[in-house]
Amino acid sequence: MPAPRQFTKMSGEELLLAKMWYEEDDMPPMEIADLLRRDKSTITRHVVKRVEPKRDGRPRALSSAEVDSLVEFLGKMIKKADRQYEVTLDMLKKEYQI
Repeated sequence: MPAPRQFTKMSGEELLLAKMWYEEDDMPPMEIADLLRRDKSTITRHVVKRVEPKRDGRPRALSSAEVDSLVEFLGKMIKKADRQYEVTLDMLKKEYQI
């Protein structure tokens, strides 16, 4: 009896192939699963139902608006420095009160 396969996430290339085969070649999920050596439910979840994958890692600390504001503030600090001194991360944190 062969050892059970360890789960690995589908790579971007595998997802692209699976979507292409499903949409353009009208291949059934079972046939795609056999070609990619994946379970049929995995192919169905990613290609047919199009379930978005869960995000890995820690949650974002800043929203995109906060990041934009921080970048704008950094630009102002750099302009104010006028090549007289170096703007550091510590200076940015202190001025922006992060």
